[in-house]
Amino acid sequence: MHPKIIRCGLAFVLCLATIPCFAEVCAGPPALQAKVHAHPDAETYTALGNWFGDHNQYDCAVDAFRSALQLEPGSAELYYLVGLSLYTSGHAEEAVTALEKSVFLLPEVLKPRLILGSALEQLGR
Repeated sequence: MHPKIIRCGLAFVLCLATIPCFAEVCAGPPALQAKVHAHPDAETYTALGNWFGDHNQYDCAVDAFRSALQLEPGSAELYYLVGLSLYTSGHAEEAVTALEKSVFLLPEVLKPRLILGSALEQLGR
């Protein structure tokens, strides 16, 4: 094989090795991770997201809550949890969309409105 091809191939493999994947970067407790792999439902992803949130791993929490939303796309609670995690991690602009969806789906719930108001205030709106 040509030496340039070998070097390019090795460089590509090394690049792939440096790209983190969700399972490596966002690893919750083994029992909960096993439950997600065995039975990936919205409730399990929500529990995992809550665990990440409790451990200040907000990006991982957002990923878990978004996985839950794919399974329950009409959940006001999950939109709230995504928005809360985004807001807490300093992504107020992204949080607004999720929080607005939560408020639209369940307008009588106060918590999403409060976080939405805080996010909008932070953005000067």
